[in-house]
Amino acid sequence: MPYRQVFESPERFTVHNGVNVYHCYHDDDVDQGQMEYWFTTSFAEGEGSGFSFDVRALRDGRPADTDDEKRQIIADALDQGLIEVAEDNSGPDAEPPTDNVCEA
Repeated sequence: MPYRQVFESPERFTVHNGVNVYHCYHDDDVDQGQMEYWFTTSFAEGEGSGFSFDVRALRDGRPADTDDEKRQIIADALDQGLIEVAEDNSGPDAEPPTDNVCEA
């Protein structure tokens, strides 16, 4: 049966000093919903990329239960250079990879 996988833009979680941070999705599938603690700086590469991270690993003992707490942890980690920023961080102006379209 033919099928087509279509790229869908991730929802932006926060911006800090011009760096966009996007939600990651379970199995990179928007229909499965956003992951609670995983985020990425890549517009087109989510879970499992070198740009995704678990905010709990960056919290240094602080709580990461609310979105505001997560945003503060992410901001601090960006300031400290602990999060790698992807080249396609600018978002919708960046082109998604063309190799994720599958037709059979």
